Amino acid sequence: MRVLVIEDHPLDMKLLCVLVSSGGHEVLQASCATEALEVIERCAPDVILADLHLPDLDGLELVRRLRDLPHAQHTPVVAVTAYDSRYATHSVLAAGCALYLSKPIDTRRLEPQLRLVAAQVSQ
Repeated sequence: MRVLVIEDHPLDMKLLCVLVSSGGHEVLQASCATEALEVIERCAPDVILADLHLPDLDGLELVRRLRDLPHAQHTPVVAVTAYDSRYATHSVLAAGCALYLSKPIDTRRLEPQLRLVAAQVSQ
């Protein structure tokens, strides 16, 4: 699977990339929404793992914009945030995310969760 990790904090980016690549996946990286949109246009990821607190655009707005792009409207997005109280699960799912994970990430469960959301799209 090709997984785009969108994360603005370098340590979190490193951790997520190590976790994703250790699952045998190709990792693409973006540190902001603008960069993510460019990567999505060029590389068509299979799954997007996106922090919701980004420097240039709210993560939910990014997901809404993705849903308007013909080539990305069905790409599953796994939302990740440390700001649990700011985002209600129902609003994250209503924006078009397939799954919502709170930081700190459960490192043992990330790989199965990525595979699950990818499998749901292919059905």
